[in-house]
Amino acid sequence: MPPKEVRRRGLRPLDSWHILQQVERVEKPYVVTEHRARRCVTPAGRIVLAPLPPEVRGAGLLGPNLMALVGWLKAWRWSP
Repeated sequence: MPPKEVRRRGLRPLDSWHILQQVERVEKPYVVTEHRARRCVTPAGRIVLAPLPPEVRGAGLLGPNLMALVGWLKAWRWSP
């Protein structure tokens, strides 16, 4: 959340973050991408999170290549 929006809402940033890590399978063993959303406290004392971008929220915890590998492994497990 941009600092201007934080001020407009009367929020006070905390030294605390909400963290979402996404893992993807690549040529090397894997890549972890960490997305951080600043936690803020409202004037009423309620803690709120800055929103993550929609593409991050909708992607889940695994990237498409790692998700395909998991699906293949699950299917292979059940094949005769």
